[in-house]
Amino acid sequence: MGRVKGSWRQTTDRASALPDGAVDVSVEGEWRFSQTLRHLVFATGAWLSRGIQGAEEPFHPLGQPRAGWEDDGVDLAFFASTPPPYEEMPAVRSERLAQVREFLASVDDAGLDE
Repeated sequence: MGRVKGSWRQTTDRASALPDGAVDVSVEGEWRFSQTLRHLVFATGAWLSRGIQGAEEPFHPLGQPRAGWEDDGVDLAFFASTPPPYEEMPAVRSERLAQVREFLASVDDAGLDE
């Protein structure tokens, strides 16, 4: 996990050093970097907080669900309707990664089988 963590840190550091607005540019119709971070925040909530831990409030309001999640019973009104400043997103993403690391450090084989 150390390599992945290091790669993401380098990526977010590079993105933060880009000219203003660069993280909000879509390349060839794909999500902007800022959207990707928001979606990773959402995905962690969906996978860990909701799917594994069964949290009643699994999502962060700055997360970005993919299209169609409303069909799965997710109230999209919970999420920020306007994109947050990019500067907020690396910290939110780091917080979610810490939750994943904490879970992985505490779970055993039996817990993974559940």
